[in-house]
Amino acid sequence: MVGTRIVILEDDPSIGRSVLHALEDRGYDVELHARASSATTMLEDDPPDLVLLDVGLPDIDGLTLCRWIRDANPDLPIIL
Repeated sequence: MVGTRIVILEDDPSIGRSVLHALEDRGYDVELHARASSATTMLEDDPPDLVLLDVGLPDIDGLTLCRWIRDANPDLPIIL
């Protein structure tokens, strides 16, 4: 667990904070992004160990982003 990095892409602040705090309380290193545009460079250059992805993001369809992530990082686990 220590050193495991999780990226959450969730535009609902309440849900995002709840998931972030729950994972941090269990020792994970967590980043929360409300928009795909704030995370795409990081996902490409320094992929995390896991992505938790909201399908309904405000700036891009989550399924489109999922395909993009999968193309760039075929082994990266993604939970929608």
